[in-house]
Amino acid sequence: TCCLFVDTNVPLIMRGCIVSQGRMRRAVQPQYKLLELWRDGCLIFLADGAEFLCRDIEDKQKLALRINPLVLAESTCLFCELARKIYEGASPRSHLAQYMIEFRNLSVNKTNPVLTPVEVGSLPWPSTRSYEAEYSGERFTVTADPGEDAAITAFQLVSEVYTWFGIEQDEIPYTIESHGRRVIDVGKFRSQR
Repeated sequence: TCCLFVDTNVPLIMRGCIVSQGRMRRAVQPQYKLLELWRDGCLIFLADGAEFLCRDIEDKQKLALRINPLVLAESTCLFCELARKIYEGASPRSHLAQYMIEFRNLSVNKTNPVLTPVEVGSLPWPSTRSYEAEYSGERFTVTADPGEDAAITAFQLVSEVYTWFGIEQDEIPYTIESHGRRVIDVGKFRSQR
């Protein structure tokens, strides 16, 4: 199972499982990021939801948590790529993995999180119509081959989030058509740097 949790209290967790029991390795930047890999295959990435996933340099007032579409696409894709590389070396190798994104407690001043379906920095971000989630949290699950291209798995996860906000798949930024499938466009991340 691979999980991505977003919470203002337990901000952003990404997790994956490969084999059985063991110990873990941890890299941590206190109060901001955590990465854990357990010997039993559990992979966890944790980062502050408001400061990491919902960082918005143009919204200083934080009237609502605005999910940054670049951070959502890139961090999900990078996590899926890390999980793919870890699963590659797993013994025995699993042929199915369950990926999950979960949002929790993402309301500010009784306003649920918002998402604007445009690339960051493109005009007129963030003045384009923003969509507010119906709830402050939700969970989405996707089953995929852990050896699948990370851009495909990441798109499946990210598209679930956009659907939650009532946004159609063809409006999702940082995506392209590749071999008849919609995927995260990894090249777009480099152009944003």
